[in-house]
Amino acid sequence: MSVFSDLLSEYITMKDVGVYPLSQFCGLDRSSMYKIINGKRNPAGEDVVRKMAQFMQLTPQEKTDFMDAFYIAQMGAEVYYRRKAVGELIETFSRREGRKEHIFSEMEVAKLELSGGGGAEQLPFRAQRMCGMRFYSCFPAKL
Repeated sequence: MSVFSDLLSEYITMKDVGVYPLSQFCGLDRSSMYKIINGKRNPAGEDVVRKMAQFMQLTPQEKTDFMDAFYIAQMGAEVYYRRKAVGELIETFSRREGRKEHIFSEMEVAKLELSGGGGAEQLPFRAQRMCGMRFYSCFPAKL
């Protein structure tokens, strides 16, 4: 069973929802709904999942969890969490704009200046590589 089908089964039990009325509301036949519940098939699209959430009268948090489980089932956990991390980075980027975030310590800046590092075009190859490594160390290895 998938994360989505497990959550769907939990909500059906918790909300005391009948499978046949749910399948009718979503425009599916009962056998297709049972295949979705048992994890043998994924829903055709977001619209079906939203209809399920509407019929079961999920709370906003339950609906968010339900939609997340659907996206994980559709694209896989690794891709979903990578996309989510990039989306969060984009959303918070404008809030970071006004803050000064230093990726070098004062001692490292002094070393770069002593080695002739002014602008990026003047940095020796080793310093350029160190700058690149520092930049990438600010981000987690897996997004």
